[in-house]
Amino acid sequence: MGWDGSSQVPSLLAERARSECARSMRAVEGSLGHSPITERIIREHIEKKMAEHGYRKVFPEEVPNVAVLYKYSVDSGITSVSSSPDYVMGGQKVESSFEYPRFFEIVLVDLEKFKAPEASKTIRQKEVYSSGSSTNIARLAPHFIDVLFENYGSTVTNRRLSKFIE
Repeated sequence: MGWDGSSQVPSLLAERARSECARSMRAVEGSLGHSPITERIIREHIEKKMAEHGYRKVFPEEVPNVAVLYKYSVDSGITSVSSSPDYVMGGQKVESSFEYPRFFEIVLVDLEKFKAPEASKTIRQKEVYSSGSSTNIARLAPHFIDVLFENYGSTVTNRRLSKFIE
C-alpha cells in the first residue's frame, strides 16, 4: 500500500527519481590497483559531498549527467635529518622524520556536453598536495575531499591553504 492508499504512489515516485537526470552523478576512480575498501570509502565521501550540492547517485543501469573522476597517489617517503646543540645533555641532538608526498584530484565532467565537441566538458577541477607521516589514503581522503569541495559553486583562484592532518 502507498502513502495515499494506492500501491502505485511509491513506485511512481521511484520511477520519477530514476528518470530525473538533471543533477545525477557517478564517482569513477581514475587510478587502478587500489584497495576496494579504500575505493568504497572515497566514493561514499564524494557521493555525500555531491548530495550536499543537489546531485543524486544514479542507479547502475542509468547514465549520469556528471561523472566525478578522482585520482590520488602517495609517493615514496623523504627522510629529513636535523641536528642542533643539546644544551641539557651536551653534544648534538639529532632528529629524523619521514614524510610522504600525497596528491588527490577531483574532476567533474559534464557528460551531456560530450555531444557538442566545442563545449567545455570540465565543470570543476581541483587538486590538493600534502605531505605527512601517513600513507593511509582511506583515512586521509575524507579530509582531502572536504578541502576540495570548499567554495563549491564559486569561482576560486589558486590559493594555498594549510590544514594539519598528520
